[in-house]
Amino acid sequence: METIRFEPLWDAREALHKQFIAARPFPHLIIENFLRPELLPDILAAIHTASQTRVTQSKDLVFAKEKYEFPQLEDVHPLLAKLREELLDTRFSAWLAALAGQEVFIDPDFVGGGVHQGGRGSYLDMHADFNLHPINNQWQRHLNILLYLNPEWRPDMGGQLKLRSAETGNEALVEPVLNRCVIMLAQEHTLHGYAPINFPAGTFRTSIAAYAYMHQDGSAAYRPTVWHPENAPLHRQLLARISPGLVKLKNKWFGSRTARAARRN
Repeated sequence: METIRFEPLWDAREALHKQFIAARPFPHLIIENFLRPELLPDILAAIHTASQTRVTQSKDLVFAKEKYEFPQLEDVHPLLAKLREELLDTRFSAWLAALAGQEVFIDPDFVGGGVHQGGRGSYLDMHADFNLHPINNQWQRHLNILLYLNPEWRPDMGGQLKLRSAETGNEALVEPVLNRCVIMLAQEHTLHGYAPINFPAGTFRTSIAAYAYMHQDGSAAYRPTVWHPENAPLHRQLLARISPGLVKLKNKWFGSRTARAARRN
């Protein structure tokens, strides 16, 4: 059985493309009931079990708090192995191309992706993602695919995905409700993040992330993640301003920690 409700997505691809490009503050699409609902109990239970032993803390220790990651979907549950397979399939890539108007493919290593969880008080400062794949610099990031898995979510729990255009300043909030998928453009101006959450003790803001890339000729200059913290202490704001330069120097002399982790996996 397929995990993704693919047929309605394929049948509506032209209409969804129009929604995607017309969305504000920048191109994105919200899809309800992305996965087959009957599979969700097993998926949620498997992620809960994996979160007890397998997740590792995000490397974004300054601009993120209590954020944990587990990229190997295939090790969590057979259903997530099937989801990974479907995301990597050429059929899904063809649908993404129709959506975005650009030939793209999902990173097969899910570098920086997989299961993401935020514990109590977790936040992720507003940011624009790095543009080139840490291992293959001929892959340029184009789309983020974010699938939310938060049953019984309420507005007072926080954790809404905030979108803001660095070009216009326009904003939007997306509630991270169960089985909602957000596909968004990933460019220098497409800022996103979430404010500190107030989930009940022992529960997590949970999502699955995948990133779509397009081939480029190697001429694009590397841009690290650029942070734009809001309502943050002065030291965090100052560090955000110099962070891109520091990251470039670190990668030049010591290499990318993200790339090293990807190679180990």
